[in-house]
Amino acid sequence: MKMIDSFQIQLSAIIGDIYLTKVLKDGSMSETRRMITDEVLAIVTSWFMKHKKNMVGFKTNDGELAYLFHTTDEDKKDRIMAILKDEDPKETLSKEWIDSHVTDGHNVSTSEKVIYVEELDQLLKSK
Repeated sequence: MKMIDSFQIQLSAIIGDIYLTKVLKDGSMSETRRMITDEVLAIVTSWFMKHKKNMVGFKTNDGELAYLFHTTDEDKKDRIMAILKDEDPKETLSKEWIDSHVTDGHNVSTSEKVIYVEELDQLLKSK
C-alpha cells in the first residue's frame, strides 16, 4: 500500500473539524493527523468558481440528498440563508440593503418595503 493510501479525510465527531489522518483499527483517528478544515473549504469554493457552478447535489452516507450552494452575491446569500432558516427572504433583507436599494433613505413601513422588494424582483426578472 502506498503511503498516501493509508490517509483518509475524516470529520471529528467531537469538534466537527476536518482532518487528514490515519484511521486506527478501532476506527479512531491516529495521532498522525493534520486539521485541514480551512483548506477543504477553500478548495471547495475554488471548485465552484472554476466550474462555474452555483449548486451541487449529492447523496450522503445516509442515502439522503444534500446540496451545497455558492454565491459571491451578498444579496443572494441573505435570501438563501432566509430560505434555509424557513423565513420569508423578503422579510429578512437587511434594513441597510432595503434603505439603500429600495427606499433611497425615506422612512417607509415594512409592508411597503416588501412591496418594493417584490416589484424589484419582478423588474430584475424581466431584464
